[in-house]
Amino acid sequence: MAPNISRVPASPPKGERMVVTARGEVFNIPVDKGVTKNITRTPGAHERDAQWSPDGKHIAYISDATGETELYLQDSEGGEPTQLTKNNDTYIPYFPVESGFQEDCLYGS
Repeated sequence: MAPNISRVPASPPKGERMVVTARGEVFNIPVDKGVTKNITRTPGAHERDAQWSPDGKHIAYISDATGETELYLQDSEGGEPTQLTKNNDTYIPYFPVESGFQEDCLYGS
């Protein structure tokens, strides 16, 4: 059974912030104090399984914004996401907790 990592907060390398998915959005939240940032703001799509890049600059997640489950990479502060997969005709059940992606990204399908 695939892990339901939508419920597990993922921490960047410095551990000052966490990324969580809730209500189909990706949130970059402070560990202690600070501003919560909704980095996706996509009311018509469902994002899940967000993970930090090893350098802490980006967040990868699964989204159904195109009508199919696709992988996206986005700056940890927000902005326009980069779609990593296209025309995916297979459901992506999960994004591994310890993916360690840099140039390559491993995901389950």
